[in-house]
This record gives sequence, C-alpha cells and structure tokens, in this order.
Amino acid sequence: MSSVSSVSEVIKVKVLSAGQCERLHARSALKASKVAEKEAAKASKVATKEAALAAKVHEKEAAKAAKVAEKEAAKAAKVAEKEAAKASKVHEKEATLAAKVQEKEAALAAKVQEKEAALAAKVAEKEAAKAAKVQEKEAAKAAKVQEKAASRLASTEAKEALKAAKVQEKKTNPGKKSGSKKAKAVAVPLVVLAPPAVLVPELEFEEEEEIQVEEVEWRGRSYLVADDGTLFDDAHAAVGRWPDHATAGSAPVWAE
Repeated sequence: MSSVSSVSEVIKVKVLSAGQCERLHARSALKASKVAEKEAAKASKVATKEAALAAKVHEKEAAKAAKVAEKEAAKAAKVAEKEAAKASKVHEKEATLAAKVQEKEAALAAKVQEKEAALAAKVAEKEAAKAAKVQEKEAAKAAKVQEKAASRLASTEAKEALKAAKVQEKKTNPGKKSGSKKAKAVAVPLVVLAPPAVLVPELEFEEEEEIQVEEVEWRGRSYLVADDGTLFDDAHAAVGRWPDHATAGSAPVWAE
C-alpha cells in the first residue's frame, strides 16, 4: 500500500508540475529573454566599443592625413615662396641692368649732344669771326676809299686856293716878275672827313682817275665792279658793292 501510495504521489507530483510547467516555461523564457537581453546589451556595448574604436582609428587616420597634407602644403608654400623670391631677384637684377644700360645710353647721348653743341658753337664762332674780319676789311677798304676821296678833294681845294692866290697876287703886283715873287702863305680850307661808310657815293672831280674795273652781269644787266668791290652802272655811277662777285651764289649789296 505504501508503494502504491508513493507512486500516486509521484504521479500527483507530475501532475502538479505540469501545472507549474507554464510558470517554469515562463520563468525559463523570462530567463532566456534576460539572457538574450544581456547578450544583446553586451553585443551592443561591444559594437559601440568597436564603432568608437573604429571612429577613433578613423579620426587618428584623418588627423594623420591632415597633418601630412598640412606638411605638404607648408612644403609647397615654402617652395613657391622660394621660387617667387628667386623670380623677384631675377626681375630686380634685370631692372637694375636695364636702368644702368638706359643711364649709360642717356649719358652717351648727352655727351654726343654736348659735343655737337660745342662743335656748332665753334663753327658759329668761326663764322662770326670770319664775318667780322670780312666786315672789318670792307670797312677798312671803304675808309681808305673815303680817305682817298677826301684827300683828293682837299688837294683840289688847295690847288684852287693857290691858283686864286696867284691870280690875286698878279692883280695886286702886276709889275713884278715871276722870278721875284715871294712865297706867301695861302689859307687852305680845313676839310673835315666824315666817318667812313660802307658804300661810297659818287664824287665828281675835276681830274678824272683811272681805276681798274671788271664787267659783270646781274639778272640780265651789265655792271662794272672795281677792285675794291664798288659796283657802277652804265652811267659810271656807284650803285652798290659786290666784293665777292667771283664767288658762286653771291649777290650785290645795293646802295640805299
């Protein structure tokens, strides 16, 4: 009886555990859910850690790449700066050389201009001196001609005065012979010579003077030119001067 009762008890227990099966199952499911939740949380943590690690690795790689790029950029900037400085020095040297060349050319041009100006001044000085000499010679010639003319005029007037004195003496002393004549002082009028002129006007003398002349032609008309350059027309009147008539391109200077 005892065995039967124990068996029934076992069956009773099994029957009772079957009631509790759902609870056990629920507990197991809850436990499994908690275990799965823990695993999921653990896996999430692991994934988070892996993601954070990967992010850190990526960040480190990015920072490293940024540093490398920064170094490369700095290196390129230094190279560009050196190249720019080198080009600036080359440009500065070329500008300095060009300035020196321009300065030398300007100095050379100034020297050439100075020499040309000095040469022109010398030529002008020589021409002025030559013209002054020619003018001096012409003035001297004109003065000589004027002096000769004045001397002739004075001589003529002196002769006339002497003749007049002799005539007067004959009238005063008709009985005296010519051999017993005494020399008397004759008043000769003073002749004042005017300043020499370039052109000597025609003077009329009682005694004609022979001068050497040469026939020249000017614009289809014939003239006579003396050795001193005086120009005469057909009526032998002085009309100007042409001392350089033999020089090509020269022209007479007419009296006003």
